[in-house]
Amino acid sequence: MDHPRRRPPDRRRRRLAAPLLVLVVVAVGCGGSEPPDAASDSVSSEPVTTADTTDATAEPSSDAPRRLLAPVSPTDARRTGSLTTSDGRTRTWSMYVPSSLATPAAPLVIALHGGLGNGVQFADNSRLDGFAEANGFVVAYPDGIGGALGRDDLRTWNAGSCCGQAVVQQVDDVAFVRAMVDTLRADPELGLDGERVVALGHSNGGMMAHRLGCDAADLVAGVGSYGSSVEIEPCVPSQPVSVMAVHGTADTNHPLEGGRGNGVSGSSFAPVAAGIAAFAQADECSDEPETSTQGDLTTEEQTACDDGVFVRLVTIAGASHAWPGGTGPSAAVVGPAYADYDASFEIVAALLVAPR
Repeated sequence: MDHPRRRPPDRRRRRLAAPLLVLVVVAVGCGGSEPPDAASDSVSSEPVTTADTTDATAEPSSDAPRRLLAPVSPTDARRTGSLTTSDGRTRTWSMYVPSSLATPAAPLVIALHGGLGNGVQFADNSRLDGFAEANGFVVAYPDGIGGALGRDDLRTWNAGSCCGQAVVQQVDDVAFVRAMVDTLRADPELGLDGERVVALGHSNGGMMAHRLGCDAADLVAGVGSYGSSVEIEPCVPSQPVSVMAVHGTADTNHPLEGGRGNGVSGSSFAPVAAGIAAFAQADECSDEPETSTQGDLTTEEQTACDDGVFVRLVTIAGASHAWPGGTGPSAAVVGPAYADYDASFEIVAALLVAPR
């Protein structure tokens, strides 16, 4: 039947042919962390470092979508930006621009930190700068609002029912992300592909990425998360959007089955699978999830969805709330990061081949 959310076929084909674009969100979830200070309005003079980088690349086959190349060492410092939102707040972000941008237009990756984190903290933890440098996309790390536990550097997002001061003050974070993307699109130096934007995040940031999928599907082609759930109801995307959610079975900050975690937010979360099912229904997926298990990883995926999008849930046996493959000092708070899965690589690589 006709679907009011569909884009014209020619626009979908442009997305299939375009280079990669990705939005990422990361932080130390609602369990707490020791994040660095939030970015200032000036370009940092300190060099950006990325742990465990490699120059190895994966060559795509002639008939396959472009694959994500392995990270390399960033060549420049991160930039910073700010804007004033309609509620009078000054909102900030950090950004990494690679030395060589993808042509003919660079994708945009929006990376959202978790609760009690900030953009700089998540940038360091996720190593996304290195992926951006290797693949020619721009990555932006917006900051939530401060005030958690009385500290301005501990920031949260209004993802619906979670978290912190962002929810208490009913901050319109969807509007902020829209305004940030508009600002970056208007920068002729970046030459961004306005249609190739994806968002992903960690914990509260992943919830915010899901909210963008629900409330701003015209802005993002796909959303990804780790340690997160859909905390906005109802979730009614204006058009189909690809979704990739990853979760650890040993995550006690945000239990896979939902309910109250042991983090400082005191929130009671929705079951992870319920949000994935909501997206599958909105995307009009007609197939049952196909399940496969390899080692600690169990993947449930639906691909017979409207406009060729996909909905995927990956669970990692024994993984904690910490960003898998991350480098942050969060083990004492949320458990050690699962080392045999690189969430940044896997989520970005999946969303890059999404058809929208």
